[in-house]
Amino acid sequence: MNKILSNVVIHKDYSKDIVRVLRSSKSDEVIRKKLSKYHENDIADAIKLLDKDTRIRLYKILGVDWTAEIFSYLEDTPEYIEEFMTELSVDEAADVLEKMDADDAVDILDNVSEEERQALLEQIPDGDQKRQWKLCFLCRCCYRHCICVFTGC
Repeated sequence: MNKILSNVVIHKDYSKDIVRVLRSSKSDEVIRKKLSKYHENDIADAIKLLDKDTRIRLYKILGVDWTAEIFSYLEDTPEYIEEFMTELSVDEAADVLEKMDADDAVDILDNVSEEERQALLEQIPDGDQKRQWKLCFLCRCCYRHCICVFTGC
């Protein structure tokens, strides 16, 4: 619950509550229902507090669409992105990327290794979405938006 004190909104940190739900012995269905009461940003904050096995269980509970939504809130914490993405199989990670908005997917791709990025891109079918990513991608070699990361400089 948010409290308003003289025009200042104080947001409760739900991370510990979410971690407690995920570490419970409840069924995946019950956990999913409880998690549906939280905002994706709160779940993204909680993911950072979980061990690898619990995160992997969480991804399975959430499914691709919801995981994609939550991963879009990780852009402010690039130090976690590669670790979390490699916990998924390449196919699962590619599915998550396909469900994300182009700018969020590019943020994720920009924070994984070149090898991981290429493996993920190979799993994404050519089409409008992949072209959109190419246009959004921040190229490291010329420091401007371009497609040279995909075509070579």
